[in-house]
Amino acid sequence: MAYGDTSPYDELIARFNEHKVKYIVVGGYAAQCHGYENNGDSFDIWIDKKERNLDKVVLALKQLHVEIGDQAKILLEDSAELDTRWGMVCFMTDASPGEFSAVYEYCEWFDNDSNEEFPVIELSLLNDMRQYTLSKPGNMPRQKTGKN
Repeated sequence: MAYGDTSPYDELIARFNEHKVKYIVVGGYAAQCHGYENNGDSFDIWIDKKERNLDKVVLALKQLHVEIGDQAKILLEDSAELDTRWGMVCFMTDASPGEFSAVYEYCEWFDNDSNEEFPVIELSLLNDMRQYTLSKPGNMPRQKTGKN
């Protein structure tokens, strides 16, 4: 299923796929893939926190010239927001009450205009994930931008 318009994140998706990074697109971009309006201002990615996968994430980001510093793996093991040339990218390693591998198994696969397939959280799990994330201490809903 084609996503439609070219996304500024296509380059990131391509590099992650090239390095065989295990990730799931979540948040507003995932909602948009499922046909809903995306009022968010970031690209949210849930990444498998296994060390080997985190190494692949760091390598892909470095090849894209994203400034991640020396503490990259430590940041990615919790969560990190990186301001990139594409916009804000939020990496999460604990985004759902379920295990990454179980949610990954039920992902829906979309493709972009660059013919890169990418995994998107299943629509029925998207709301559960949002509620779980917001219930964690210190997390507040992001302010919506644009029309409600």
